[in-house]
Amino acid sequence: MFIYQKIYFCAMRYLLICLCFMFLLFACDNEVNLVEDRKDIPVVYGLLDPSDTAQYFRIERAFVDEEISAFEIAQRPDSLYYANAVARIIDIESEASYTFEKVDGNLEGYLRDQGVFAQAPNYLYKLSENDFIPEEGRRYRFELERGDQLSIVTSETTIIDNPTIVSPPATVPIEFKYTDQGVPALSLFSWKLTEAEIFDLIIEIKYTESVNGGPFEDIVLVWNFASNIRELEYEIDGAEFFNFIASRVSQDDGAIRVFKNLDFVIKSGGQEILDYVNIVNANLGITSSQDIPTYTNLSEGVGIFSSRNEIRRENIPITPITLDSLRNGIFTRHLNFQ
Repeated sequence: MFIYQKIYFCAMRYLLICLCFMFLLFACDNEVNLVEDRKDIPVVYGLLDPSDTAQYFRIERAFVDEEISAFEIAQRPDSLYYANAVARIIDIESEASYTFEKVDGNLEGYLRDQGVFAQAPNYLYKLSENDFIPEEGRRYRFELERGDQLSIVTSETTIIDNPTIVSPPATVPIEFKYTDQGVPALSLFSWKLTEAEIFDLIIEIKYTESVNGGPFEDIVLVWNFASNIRELEYEIDGAEFFNFIASRVSQDDGAIRVFKNLDFVIKSGGQEILDYVNIVNANLGITSSQDIPTYTNLSEGVGIFSSRNEIRRENIPITPITLDSLRNGIFTRHLNFQ
């Protein structure tokens, strides 16, 4: 799972924890009101991405209610979402301001996972590329006006640049082998220094497939082979490549498959994402205190405002040795690659 997906799921988990904790706090004390009624807690998940065609932020809220359970609140859209909130991005240098449009994520192709939170409507805040494209190296401020005379929620971040891919080279076939003179054969992926702090590495495996004499169709397997990488290089055992394909492609005697090429993708995250990951990891393990770690770089509430980026090296061929192993090797010979 990508680093920014982990952050989103943890933010939503924290929202529910806030609701549950504060509900229990009320339930355990019948005489002393320890928390103000309906205290507003903004929850924001927003990563600016120059490589994307639109910027989507999730903006929700948690609040206290003495008489309504946290799970019931989570199912009420009028409790989960702000009615008249205004969210914007401000270019700190030019002071240009860009206001988000409130949209239903279900209609934008971003369905909400099933769970304790209401699935419909699924409000997100959107800036299309026609309105705003974040620029690498520029610093932006996020502002959220919640209404009801509540304070403005703010945060700032700098857009990270993309690394330069060193390996695999652009025109040289990449090789995956099982072993090299009795030891695992390692394939190197590397990139040059960048302002990004944390990386996810992906290979997209592309081939065409015809089943029972039908037309050939393009297939893409997405292999997320490394997450939360801090270094500027990573090695994998070549056998992992064939094992992944074997785990994702089903045996079918009527199928004919023709390998095409690979795309190598680096997804990068900014300093705030690294800070979040470090805080979460700091309290994991057998010696942890079991406290629920929280991270936020918002002026109020909980959440994260940061940047991410993506760079691709496309249409990388594989060596004849790799192709032969794909066709005839012990892991994939039953898959009818030609």
